[in-house]
Order: sequence, then C-alpha cells, then structure tokens
Amino acid sequence: MDLPQLPSEFSVLLAENHTLASHFEYMGKELNITSYHKLTNVYHIDFYNTTRTHNLSEEEILDLIRSDPNVDTVEFHMAFSLHDF
Repeated sequence: MDLPQLPSEFSVLLAENHTLASHFEYMGKELNITSYHKLTNVYHIDFYNTTRTHNLSEEEILDLIRSDPNVDTVEFHMAFSLHDF
C-alpha cells in the first residue's frame, strides 16, 4: 500500500539521549516545530502550515537539521486514514 506524503511535512528522529534543546543549540537556531514526542524523541516540522524560520528556505532548514550528527533520520511524514486498511 502506498501512503500519501504530506507536502513539506517531515519527521526528525534524534539520537538516544540527544535533547531537543541540545539539537537547537547545535544548530544555533530554535525551529518552529509542529510537535515533539519526548518518549520517541521525534519532532515534526510542517513547512506548509508553519511560518518560515529565520527567513531560511525549506531546503536550508533541512540541511541545517541534517548537519547535527545526533540526528538519526529526517524523512517525509507519512499519513494514512482508516479506510486505507
């Protein structure tokens, strides 16, 4: 089953024991994120519904996120509905 990708919405998995605060400190910027799930250490950033951060483009922000060596993955946030099953 192919799940639709939401435009410009990404999930970011931080390494174990790497905090959101230390991630922002490493990048030198605090991002406008959609949500953060402390238990799984994942945050979501939605460029479609979120005001741009520090006048950077989506690509520049993703590059900045990926520059942190304690980021495990950055991927499209996948969506599904119950009728897909």
